[in-house]
Amino acid sequence: MARPSLEHHWKSKINDDEWEKHRKTFVDRLSNTNIAAGLVLTTSAVFVSTQPPLTSFLPYTIRACYVLALGSFAHALGGLLSGLAVVNIYEACLDGHTLSTVLYTSIHQLADYIPHHFYPLFDVM
Repeated sequence: MARPSLEHHWKSKINDDEWEKHRKTFVDRLSNTNIAAGLVLTTSAVFVSTQPPLTSFLPYTIRACYVLALGSFAHALGGLLSGLAVVNIYEACLDGHTLSTVLYTSIHQLADYIPHHFYPLFDVM
């Protein structure tokens, strides 16, 4: 998050006030990125699904334009979904210890950890 090293990130996990400040800043920035990804997703969906009003002015119905628009759609969708996942994980981690546990576990431990600790978040949704 606009820092030259990860030292600030690791130090924020020690102090609860610093962790809350870091988490809020991170979630706010990622939420803005998710809004931009949603706008790109919507725009590319419009370009893929509609005919241009003036084909002589902007002929985006050729194959190359569709391939690029579908690529843009796929990347925006992937970015939006992964951004939402990260925001939900950060919102569920009320302390730095929970996030440290998620970051340092193996895939088998993580598969066992996530349903038990993050189920209340998904239950509310």
